[in-house]
Amino acid sequence: MIRFLTRFAAPLTVAALMAAAPAAHAAVMFSDNFNTDAGSSLLNFNAFGNWNVTGGSAKNPHTVDYIRTGGYGIDCVGNAGGCVDLDGSTGHAGVMTTKDAFALTAGTTYLFSLDLSGNQRNNNTDRVTFGFEGFAGQTVGLTGDAFNTFVFSFTPDADVLAKMFIQNAGNDNIGAILDNVSLSSVAAAAEVPEPGTLALMGLGLAALGLRRRRAA
Repeated sequence: MIRFLTRFAAPLTVAALMAAAPAAHAAVMFSDNFNTDAGSSLLNFNAFGNWNVTGGSAKNPHTVDYIRTGGYGIDCVGNAGGCVDLDGSTGHAGVMTTKDAFALTAGTTYLFSLDLSGNQRNNNTDRVTFGFEGFAGQTVGLTGDAFNTFVFSFTPDADVLAKMFIQNAGNDNIGAILDNVSLSSVAAAAEVPEPGTLALMGLGLAALGLRRRRAA
């Protein structure tokens, strides 16, 4: 299931794309499936290729766990590759932030997409906030094992440079499971006349041709 999320936050104006989607084209700017960050499951992991994990202090760090599918009884999307337990084994959930910042252009709509499941170990509800650091974010609640795709859509009012962030609200060593993060920009396609409009245009041209023949 794909769930579209919206939220208004200055200086970003968030816009839903459900109605506009058929007339738009998405260009992928960033994608990460966590399949190559490590060869085995590792607790309190902070060696991601695309992400930093922050929070807490050197003596009391906030962390996430890296999972290879099947590790600790957790399955990633498609029962393959890697994924992330967003509440690490220190008992304090870390904040994942992209190492790179992204240039977001005013008036362009962007889609921040990720796959999330519940913690897969109990029926507690985990809350995850994700978005653009310092600008806009959205919180979702997750219970159970099933993965869902969540899409946060937004359009900046001004050009901004921002990093993506993801954070689990729990602090119990058992967090929501993250996989398949992407960022896309959406450009509206050129408008194509509807079939009814084309038919009326055709009738108008035919009538014009008939009048010209009579005038001749």
